[in-house]
Amino acid sequence: LRQPEGQAIIAKVKKLTKLAGLSLDLGTTMSSPPLAWVAENPNTATIILGASRPEQIVENLKTLQVLPKLTPEVMVN
Repeated sequence: LRQPEGQAIIAKVKKLTKLAGLSLDLGTTMSSPPLAWVAENPNTATIILGASRPEQIVENLKTLQVLPKLTPEVMVN
């Protein structure tokens, strides 16, 4: 884990842990906060959702329920 590859893995785990905590705080799945962040980003014109199953589209659309919970503090994090 001291090699660059190991450090990269540790960094990814830290980011995923932070995302998991945010998802719990917002009461949603781990896929919703990133999609909500993109939707709220003023530089975003379009969000293209990809899915291989209909359930994934439904889950992605639930992101709309997260948008009102995105405070400026959440957006910065």
